[in-house]
Amino acid sequence: MFEIFDSKVCLRPVAILFDWDGVLADTKDVLKEAYLNTFAEMRLEPFAFDALHQLPGTSLRDYFPVIFQARAPEAEKIFYKHVHETHLKFLKSMEGAEKLLEYLKKSGLVMSIVSNKRGDILRKEVEHLGWKDYFYRIVGSKDCEKDKPSPIPAHYALEGQNIFLPNDAVWFIGDWAADMECAHRAGVTPVLMNNPVLKNDESSLFKPKIYVDSCLDLKDFLVQCRGSAENY
Repeated sequence: MFEIFDSKVCLRPVAILFDWDGVLADTKDVLKEAYLNTFAEMRLEPFAFDALHQLPGTSLRDYFPVIFQARAPEAEKIFYKHVHETHLKFLKSMEGAEKLLEYLKKSGLVMSIVSNKRGDILRKEVEHLGWKDYFYRIVGSKDCEKDKPSPIPAHYALEGQNIFLPNDAVWFIGDWAADMECAHRAGVTPVLMNNPVLKNDESSLFKPKIYVDSCLDLKDFLVQCRGSAENY
C-alpha cells in the first residue's frame, strides 16, 4: 500500500537516501537485546525500547546522555559490546529490500544510506549482506559533525554527485520521526515506511509526503511512477 499526501510531490526521484534499521535491515531484535542487557549491567530499570524514537535525534550519542547522564560512556561501551557479539549473526534484510535495490540500481538512481547506527558497524552490516556496491555512500553516526535529524549527513551522502540540496527529486526513506525531520531540514522529499502511528500523528511538525508499507510497496510505487511519467 502507498499513499501520497502532497499533490505536488516529485514522483521521479534522481536519488534516494535510505535509513537502515527497520527500512532495509531487520535488526530490531538485536538492538532490543543489546539495550536490555545494557540496562541490566548498569543496574537500571529498562527504558521502553519502542519509545526511543521520542528522544532527541534517535542517535545513540544523542540519547544515551539523556538516559544514562554521566554514565553514558560506560553504557555505550556495554551496548556496543553486545552488538558486536550478535549483530552479524542475526542480521537479515527486510522483505523485498534486495529486489528494491536491484530495481533502483538498474534504473540508474543514486543511492546512499543515512543512518544513526555507528558508521563502522553500519558498513559491516551492509557488506555482510553483500550490498556495498548498491550505494554511493554509507553514512552512519559519528561520520559527520552531527547525526540525524541534522541535515548534515544528508548533504554528505550526496557530496560529489552534482546533486545539490534542497532538491525534491531526492527522496529520503525512513521509519522514524528523525528521518522525516532530517528530510524536511535538508529540503528533500520525506517518504515514511512502515510506521502507521507516525503517519497518522497530526501533531507532527515534519510530516511525510509519501507513505509506503514496505520495500515491495515502494518498488511497485516507483514502477508505477516511472511508467506514468514515460506515458505522459
